[in-house]
Amino acid sequence: GFWADYSGQNAFDYHKRTYDAIECPWQTCKGITESSANTSSVRECWSRQKYSTCSEEFVTGVLCTEGAAGVMCASCINDYSYDSRARVCRECTGRGTHEFMVIFALIVIIIVCGILSDVGSMKTILLRIKQTFFIRILQPYYDMGTVKIIWSTFQIVASVSVDIGIVFPEPASAILHGIGSITQLDITDAIGVACANSMFNRYPYRVILTASVPLVVLLLNWLVYFARILFSDSFTRAQKFSMHMTFFLLVSYCVLPPVVTSLFRGLACTDMGGGLDIRMRAQPTEKCYGEFYDTFKLLDIIFLVIYMSIPLLYFVLLFRLRQNIMTQDAVSLELRHASRYDQKLRPIRFLIRAYKRDYYWMDVVDMLRRLTLVSALPVVQFRGGASTTSGEGAQCACGALVAFCFLLLYTNYRPYEKDVTNSLASAAQCQIFFVYFVALLAET
Repeated sequence: GFWADYSGQNAFDYHKRTYDAIECPWQTCKGITESSANTSSVRECWSRQKYSTCSEEFVTGVLCTEGAAGVMCASCINDYSYDSRARVCRECTGRGTHEFMVIFALIVIIIVCGILSDVGSMKTILLRIKQTFFIRILQPYYDMGTVKIIWSTFQIVASVSVDIGIVFPEPASAILHGIGSITQLDITDAIGVACANSMFNRYPYRVILTASVPLVVLLLNWLVYFARILFSDSFTRAQKFSMHMTFFLLVSYCVLPPVVTSLFRGLACTDMGGGLDIRMRAQPTEKCYGEFYDTFKLLDIIFLVIYMSIPLLYFVLLFRLRQNIMTQDAVSLELRHASRYDQKLRPIRFLIRAYKRDYYWMDVVDMLRRLTLVSALPVVQFRGGASTTSGEGAQCACGALVAFCFLLLYTNYRPYEKDVTNSLASAAQCQIFFVYFVALLAET
């Protein structure tokens, strides 16, 4: 899984993997084995300056794992799609169309249920499901703060291996792979869209799709809302607005960090040829110049502005309603209960219900923490000597430092209403710190 730059080294030492090494971003490179080290064509092709000039057949057959091809083996051939968790190009074998149709059908069913939820019989059925499943079964064990802590912790921990490029030993790698398949929300992998259309093996198209799908879902959410309030009175409209705003906040909370990560990585480029060959770090087969990239860059920045405005929206909503938050009912009444009876607070209960009144703004801070660890840290390129390996070590050290700072924050201020949730938050920060520390040891 390494790109080895052997330029300037003794020709008889090519088989030694001790020189300047840059990890293949997809980890689909075979590398030079001792048996092939003395083959001049392999040495020439594998040198950093010569790699992009090699024939496609030679690269695919000799230097890359099955299904991978191109500069630094950072692309998949037709009928293969890239699995970002396992870091291999997988043969499609019927993937793509079926997954897409299933997900499309689920979206249609959800939309139809949302529109029909105001119909008498459907409304009664949904109300019974809510009373039985959510109130009687889950409510005794359910706490929004706990759910958020578990989700955000798993999302951060799973991102360490994929986004920074740290490979953990088994079984830790398999566990993180399973967690990441849920929390990282890789849409192109989930629906196998690259098998339906090979253009989605290209990173720019993957980024655009990843950024577009959540926005389409949120747009449909509000379209359904407007359809539902056409013949509703003011009280019913307030209830429906609260429901759809909660859905908006829930979706944005889950998808924001991984989507912003993809957008940031789409703008991260590296020089592979003395300033003349600038390519994407995420997929070096893509050039960071030309008309196609300029168009993609513009779209990427537009999406980035839209998504980065979501934490600002959180802040504005909370700031405008701060008086209601601080004064609604008796101060001794927990905010998660007080917010039920204020029509202005009900739509933003998702943001405030788990916290003490004095820390109602904590979700904004927590979102910035997740964006820092999941989105910003992986694309920051640290320079540390001839190799980027030390740069990855610096990323791990920064991640451990951020986790330690938030550990002190959660331990000293204890912002959650429930003591058990505060203890869980501190334990989660310890876990994140430990993962980054172990990754730092693995790099050094």
